[in-house]
Amino acid sequence: MGINDTWHKTDARPGEPVCRQHGKVPTQKHGKGKRWEVRREGYRGFFDKISEARKADKEIPTIATQEPVAAEEERPTFDQFCWDWFRTYSADPKTRTNAYQALKLHIIPYTQGKDLRLICDDIMFWREWMAILVNSKKPNTVAHIYGVAKQIITVAEKQRLVTFNPLSLIAPPSGAGPKQIYPWPVEWVLKMKEHLPEPYKIIVDLGALGGLRPSEIGGISAADILDGHIIIRRQVQRHGRVLYYKLPKYQKTRMIPVPQELIERINAHIANHGTHAISLPHMQEKETQTHPLLLASSKGSPLYNAVFSNIWNSAKRSAGIPNGRENGGHALRHFCASLAIYNGADLKSISKYLGHSSVAVTDKYYVHLMRQYGERMRIVLSGTL
Repeated sequence: MGINDTWHKTDARPGEPVCRQHGKVPTQKHGKGKRWEVRREGYRGFFDKISEARKADKEIPTIATQEPVAAEEERPTFDQFCWDWFRTYSADPKTRTNAYQALKLHIIPYTQGKDLRLICDDIMFWREWMAILVNSKKPNTVAHIYGVAKQIITVAEKQRLVTFNPLSLIAPPSGAGPKQIYPWPVEWVLKMKEHLPEPYKIIVDLGALGGLRPSEIGGISAADILDGHIIIRRQVQRHGRVLYYKLPKYQKTRMIPVPQELIERINAHIANHGTHAISLPHMQEKETQTHPLLLASSKGSPLYNAVFSNIWNSAKRSAGIPNGRENGGHALRHFCASLAIYNGADLKSISKYLGHSSVAVTDKYYVHLMRQYGERMRIVLSGTL
C-alpha cells in the first residue's frame, strides 16, 4: 500500500467539494489525528509530516520486525490531552501553578482516562461534574476550574479532536456577585499617610490619586513619569522564591494624566529618597530588565505582594483602621474611583484610568456609588427652576 493521505480521498467523484486548505476532497478524518499513513508488510504507522512517512516507508524491512503497531491510531484520552496542553501552556509561574492544581485535583480525578472525543460528547458527564464542584467549592474556585477545563476543550475543538465544547452549553455559577465597595473616608486616607514610614508615604498618593494597584505601585519607576502622566507598564510578582516583572493585569499598559500635585510629590520623593535600580526577569519579554523603582524594602528587594502587605498592615494597625480584606491596599484605588464618580467623571474614563478590562467591570464594582451620585444630583437640582 505504501503511503496514504488519510485526510483526502483518492477516488473522489467529480463535483465533490474540496477543502480550502489543500484543494482536495476531504475524508471524514480530515484534520483529525496524523495525516500520513504507512502500511505495508505487516506494518502500519501514522505521521504528521510526509517526510516522516517517506522515511518510515524506506525503513519498513527493519521496523516491521519490531513490536507491531496497533491496528488503528489510538485517539488520546482526555487526561493525556490535558497534560499535553499544560506542557505548552504559556503563562507566568503563579498562573501555571493554579492551572496545575485545577487539573490535578479537580479535573483529572473525574475524567479517569476516558476517551477525549467520547467524554466531550457526553454533556451529562459535565453537568454532573459541575454539580459536584458547586456543592463542594466556593463560586470563585468553581469559576477558575471551569475556565481551565473550558480552555483545554476549546484547544481540542480547534484541533478538530472533538466535535464541540460541552462547557459552552453549561454556565459557571454566578455566585453572590462582587461585594459592594464602600470607599474610605478622607480621614482614613490621611491617617494611613501619617502612620506609614517616611519612605513609603508616597504609596498613599499613588493609590489615592493615581488609582494604582499595589502590585503596580511596586513596579513604578522614575522613567515612568512623563509630562504630567504616569505610564503604568509593569508590576512586580513573586512565585515561590522567584521575583519577576510582568505586564499589568489583563496585560494592559496605560498612560494616565494625573494631578500636578501627584507629580510634585513623586519628584519630592525621588529627591529625598532616591530610586532603587532593581534587575529582575520580565515574564512576557523573556529578558532581565533593570528599572529605577520608586520603592524598595529595607533589604533592597522590590515591593512585591508580601512585603507591601507587611508595610501596609503595620501602618493600618497604628492608624486604628479595622483589619479585613476590604481595608487592604486596594482601598486607596477604590477611594480614587469614588472621588472621580462624586465629581462627575464618566464610567468609561474611570475604566481607562484604573486599567479595567472593560467598562462593565467598572460598572459592576461602582454602580451603587453612581446611584448615590445620582441622588445627590436630584437633591441639588430640586427647586432650581
